[in-house]
This record gives sequence, C-alpha cells and structure tokens, in this order.
Amino acid sequence: MRSASTPVDAKLEEKRVKLKQLKAQQHLIDNRLRYVAAKQARREDTRRKILTGTVIPAKIERKEFDEKKLRALLDEALPRGDDRASFGL
Repeated sequence: MRSASTPVDAKLEEKRVKLKQLKAQQHLIDNRLRYVAAKQARREDTRRKILTGTVIPAKIERKEFDEKKLRALLDEALPRGDDRASFGL
C-alpha cells in the first residue's frame, strides 16, 4: 500500500509544474523571436529590392547602364507573362 504524499513529493511536483510552465513560456518566446527575425529579414530584402529598382533606372537614364543589357537580364529571369508584360517583354 502506498503512503500519502509527503511534503517533499508535493514540493517536487510543484517544481515539475513550474518547470513545465517555464518551458512553455520559453517556447513562446523562441517562436516570437523567430517571427520577429523573419519579419526583419523580409523588410531588409524588400528595401534592397526597392533600392535596386531605384538605382538601375537612374543609371540607365544617365547612360551609366545599358538598357538592352537590363532587358536581356529581365527576359532571361522573368518566365511569367504578367511580369514580362510589366517590362514590355
């Protein structure tokens, strides 16, 4: 026959419950950090694309970059019809 829980057993169970809660909180924090990092990476990627999209036309306008070269790059890289239409390809 098993004896009733001792105070030590009760304390141990409290610690186990607390550890489980802390692990769940850490999991939530880790998920949030990954989300924030991914969001920041997307923001930075979008900014680079916007800046690239600003620099290239300006260079073409100043005759520092060949428009034919850009069209060739786009022709090679854009398979979708609607994307190609945006650049008159």
